[in-house]
Amino acid sequence: MAAHAEPFPPVWRAHRRPWPVWPVSRWLAQVHPPVWVWWTPAGWGYVAWGAAQQVHAEGAARYARVRAAVEAGGWTWAADAVEAPPEAEPRWFGGFAFDPRPRPSQGWWTAFGHARFFLPRYLYAQSPTGRAWLTVLTRADEVPRWPSQTATARSRPRPWPARLADEEGMTRAQWRALVRDALEHLRRGALHKVVLARTQRLRWHAPPPWEAVWTRLDRAYPRTYRFLYRPGADLTAFVGASPELLVRVRGRSLETMALAGSIARGRDPAEDAALAAALLASAKDRHEHAWVVQAIREALAPLTETLEVPPEPQVRQYANIQHLYTPIRGLLRRPGVWEAVERLHPTPALGGYPRAAALAFIAAHEPVPRGWYAAPLGWVTPNGDGEFVGAIRCAVLRANAALLYAGAGIVADSDPEREWEEIDLKFRAMRRVLGEEDEL
Repeated sequence: MAAHAEPFPPVWRAHRRPWPVWPVSRWLAQVHPPVWVWWTPAGWGYVAWGAAQQVHAEGAARYARVRAAVEAGGWTWAADAVEAPPEAEPRWFGGFAFDPRPRPSQGWWTAFGHARFFLPRYLYAQSPTGRAWLTVLTRADEVPRWPSQTATARSRPRPWPARLADEEGMTRAQWRALVRDALEHLRRGALHKVVLARTQRLRWHAPPPWEAVWTRLDRAYPRTYRFLYRPGADLTAFVGASPELLVRVRGRSLETMALAGSIARGRDPAEDAALAAALLASAKDRHEHAWVVQAIREALAPLTETLEVPPEPQVRQYANIQHLYTPIRGLLRRPGVWEAVERLHPTPALGGYPRAAALAFIAAHEPVPRGWYAAPLGWVTPNGDGEFVGAIRCAVLRANAALLYAGAGIVADSDPEREWEEIDLKFRAMRRVLGEEDEL
């Protein structure tokens, strides 16, 4: 299937100024789509809007087609561009669908497609140390148009709307049947692990204000990768707070992680520690985690000269959940993030193992298409540096409704009731963001 890329001028000119540190809510109140907000656990953050160029692609060759468009793009620095760290340079933002095969009932994801990236006309970059820069891309014959620094945010933020409905995507009986079907495939040896997802739907009297969605997300989950993407002018957005780095590449240096096996946080430090110890001692969770580590090794071995994998997992804690975690570092044979993204997605933490069998089971049995849930999402530069996460702890919003996703890894000794409860725990992440004020 063909890719579409808008015409790209031979050279864009990049103008950059120091900028006051503005809250994201202030930007969201005044910028126009496409809009991308991206904040990392390390403290670097971006607000990108307007498209100098966009590319979207479908089908199995989507990675190659997007990569070609990104690598063809470029810019030269204008004489008025101030110095800034490399992290503040222009970059493309975007993501991919979980599965490139078309499926019916794609209504929630129509605006996103199988792959969509854009090079922003405007990029606000904020450092962990409290400095900020704004970069504007222009054509050679254009004069940059800078936003007004005297414009103020709304004096009265729009109120959060009242909720009308709260619906499960499947019944508990349907979930038990789905898990039993997966366990039968595991017993026959067709699968070692498969990740199954549930959905929940929320509806309000009116669309939630984007500024409030972001403020809640950022306040609740500062140790995650927070994102908000509005691809077009309609009231559609993909938002989330993912703890899962899929891959980060700078030059030949690569970082990734295995994040699989979960348990709740405790009500006090003693219970927290007891739960963490129980997670480390859980044969089921250790088994599930080991499949993820093994699959990452297999995926990256052809791409790396060295790969450092600790022998034992750690416990990594987030606001309402704890995970088994193994950090992984490597040295690539050739610089660039693209091959790693394609080979890693989906890891067994998000899809299953073996990959082909897991994807086939998910496509045949999950009742709701995943869209961009559990798929690669992030940024990349024309020279191949980039950072992608697995898009989990997320929701797609459309007008006055939201579709929330969460999943659990099914292995041979999985219990359907426990997996239902684990997914409920994961749903709390976005329900905390999208809930009523008294639920926060």
